[in-house]
Amino acid sequence: MDGPYVGHLDHIRTALFAQMVERLGVARPERHHSAASATISRLTGPYHPPMKPFFVLLGVLLFLYVAACVLRGSVVVSWGPGARTFRREERPRWFWTGVGIYALLALALILVF
Repeated sequence: MDGPYVGHLDHIRTALFAQMVERLGVARPERHHSAASATISRLTGPYHPPMKPFFVLLGVLLFLYVAACVLRGSVVVSWGPGARTFRREERPRWFWTGVGIYALLALALILVF
């Protein structure tokens, strides 16, 4: 953002942040990437349970679905506004593509999220 008011906006943002910190009574720690992350890390709010177990559970359930699809020989994939069913005997390339995408998604749910 360029222009004659850039310095003024930075000054206003800094002043507003300082007022917020002062009102909340949060001490500013020495080592943080930014003042905002320092304040946010010290604020106490409503409890948010860790989400990792939820995503691991979703990943495991998706792996079970992948295994069931391989055993059954058909997979239902989302296709545009609806869904399509691909059978291993009729369209093997589309079947294995759907199974592979679901397996990669399950792996990402377990390892990444």
